[in-house]
Amino acid sequence: MVKRLVRPIILGRYLPTIFFVLFVLLSYLIIKPFIFTLIFAVILAYILSPLHALIQRKIKSSTASAIILIILLAILLSVGGFYFVKTLVHEAKEIFVTFQEAELGTTKVQELLSSPYIKPIVEKTSLAVVEKGTQFLVSLPLFMLNIIIMLFVLFYAFKEKDVGRNVVEMLPLRESYKESLYNEIRKISKLVIYGFVVVGLAALQFAMGEVAAAVGLAIFGLVVTNNIDLILRPILVGKKAEMHPLIILVGGLGGIITFGAIGLIIGPLILAFTISFIKVYRDEQRKLHLKEEIA
Repeated sequence: MVKRLVRPIILGRYLPTIFFVLFVLLSYLIIKPFIFTLIFAVILAYILSPLHALIQRKIKSSTASAIILIILLAILLSVGGFYFVKTLVHEAKEIFVTFQEAELGTTKVQELLSSPYIKPIVEKTSLAVVEKGTQFLVSLPLFMLNIIIMLFVLFYAFKEKDVGRNVVEMLPLRESYKESLYNEIRKISKLVIYGFVVVGLAALQFAMGEVAAAVGLAIFGLVVTNNIDLILRPILVGKKAEMHPLIILVGGLGGIITFGAIGLIIGPLILAFTISFIKVYRDEQRKLHLKEEIA
């Protein structure tokens, strides 16, 4: 009789946890195709939140300012995509013109391509180009869907204002934990994002051949932060956020390997969040021990 009663009691105790884990797993499977888009959208919303606040001060409407910013962002993405395609077409044209100017006859080209050293390379390159091209065409609809989802997430993130606080409020923690955690995450993530954005944009300008613009952007970053360590991003973040530069370096490199290009930002942020959790937990435990000793 006792054994029959024990089983339902144990099952009733753990049943909510089982259902919770099950629904979390199912939810993960549902959002898995868009998880990086959602993360990137939240990060982008955080980066653009000052701009949204500026527009909102002029318009006095959170919804209207969010719509205006989303439209501006959509235009920016469209213009960027157009120039990207234009650049690819231009480079392809330049390659074609280069071959023409080389004045290589058809016979010479065929002989060159038939060479036992060149032929395997050409075949592998052709297969790779066809494979990547097919993958690109197949992934276009999903890419466009991800862009639409990102814009929707950004709209509601701007409308709801502080996304980070809303996420932290959802965590099953005490209020003191939540407040400390939110402050730590905000401090660290702001420095990580700012460091990557400013230095990344300067590097992009330099790669595009616009050396003056790159130097100007770097100097602007130095003036704004009033800290020459911005050039060495890991040192800047490690110093300001009390994090070791190695954590930022490993987070960025490991993030790229795990998540792709977006991991350059997500990797250090994940490590920053983890360290914030540990730090808050450690401080709270220290406070509890002090209270016990006083009592």
